[in-house]
Amino acid sequence: MMHATPIQRLRRHAYFRDGFPLAVSYTTGVTDYPLHSHDFSEFVFVQRGEGVHLVAGQAHPIRGGDVFAIHGTLAHGFRDMRGMDHINVLFTPEALHLTGHARGTLAGYHALFAVEPLASSRQTFNCRLHLTPGQQVWLQATIEHLDHELHTRTPGFEDMAFAYFQQIVVFISRAYSQQRSDTSDRVLRLGKLISLLEQDYAAPGRQPNWRSVSV
Repeated sequence: MMHATPIQRLRRHAYFRDGFPLAVSYTTGVTDYPLHSHDFSEFVFVQRGEGVHLVAGQAHPIRGGDVFAIHGTLAHGFRDMRGMDHINVLFTPEALHLTGHARGTLAGYHALFAVEPLASSRQTFNCRLHLTPGQQVWLQATIEHLDHELHTRTPGFEDMAFAYFQQIVVFISRAYSQQRSDTSDRVLRLGKLISLLEQDYAAPGRQPNWRSVSV
């Protein structure tokens, strides 16, 4: 009788130095990475190469320039990685603390960090943020600045690290809002709906423009 291989659960204390809720991890020269989950969230930036992302029993092709978010309870892994290097930016939910105003105006934020991680468990889902070469250069450089702050621990690094992280979150959220495909448009409409709900919650007397959303 065959027994299923238990899914490893990665713990934040192994990655977040002194409990600070941000970390950067680099993966290179690997062909497969087994299914795992974690008690933190992350977004993945594929720098180069290609492979297959396994999530919730589904397999999605990925390639250099792709960016996607994964939340802790969702088991995922990689296979058939060919020349694929990627960066994981790890964070706790508390670190993802854009202001209510920013959340309410960035449909791409909700699309990337809320809608897409759930939708990726569907076999028919084929949408993913794909950055232009110029956007990839900016993202890699800013992640390196973030990683430098986390490693050097220079006084004030906490504020600098959060500042870089928020720049990254806003940047990729804007990039998601700018890409166009039938699937991404549907995801963005759901993101816009969540944005309107955020604005309505933040300003109860305000009348949200529901007509601007067609899901």
